[in-house]
Amino acid sequence: MRKILIPIDFTPSTRKAAVYAMRLFSKEPVQFILLSSYNHIEHNPTELKILALRGKMKIDTIDLLKAEVRALEHEQKHVDSFFETWDEFGEMDEVINNHVTKFSVDYIFLGLHGTTGNQKLAAKLKTSGALGRLNCPVILVPESFDHSKPRRIVLALDSQSIIEKEIYSPLLSLAKKFNSSFVALYAINGSVTPEDRHQKIALRKILGTKLDSFIFLQSKNAVDSIDGYLYLHSVDLLAVPHRKSSLLKRYFKKNMLDKLVSFTDVPLLTLQR
Repeated sequence: MRKILIPIDFTPSTRKAAVYAMRLFSKEPVQFILLSSYNHIEHNPTELKILALRGKMKIDTIDLLKAEVRALEHEQKHVDSFFETWDEFGEMDEVINNHVTKFSVDYIFLGLHGTTGNQKLAAKLKTSGALGRLNCPVILVPESFDHSKPRRIVLALDSQSIIEKEIYSPLLSLAKKFNSSFVALYAINGSVTPEDRHQKIALRKILGTKLDSFIFLQSKNAVDSIDGYLYLHSVDLLAVPHRKSSLLKRYFKKNMLDKLVSFTDVPLLTLQR
């Protein structure tokens, strides 16, 4: 049974991410884990007041999580699956990292909204290095995303991307489930090198006939070129290898993350080793 972790901040965006996860895995048993954290303690409180506040916040969070489960169960019946709720005191990025380390989580679905909430969390996960330590795929779901099956997947690569079958297995699993096809966008700054050609051959060996095309993007601003491709073509999912990938670092700069969420309307899947 798959375990899917969904950080919840009780906004429509995180519910949208949960519904997206439910639809992607609607025909297999899944343990959906709704995770919420609480940490709003006033400045210099007494120890007794801290305990009282934490107790009250925990009760409130548990009630909100129960209501979220009821709403999701009403949204879509999911055969052979169930919801579990986790709540913990602390910063959400630390809480996520702790739970993924403790439990064998297969995916994290993170709903993004505006320039606050989970979008800041996504950036914090990246800049703190937590995203790289999660060791499971993370799917970032923009607020404006209209649910669709991931039949057309764009894979964003550069010379630092690691091309190993283990990393791409989540993509291959999705491709098999939804009969997806891939377009690889490979960013270069200059002419194509022998190493670039080797990367192309290695990727084709992994993706096989599912790889429709491999495009070298000769541009000084690879991220803008990728966004331009997404704007002009019908794409359901953008996948970016995380390990050693300078592209992912660029995507998580504030302006690039804002642009991804507000401009492309495409979920972003980070592929971990």
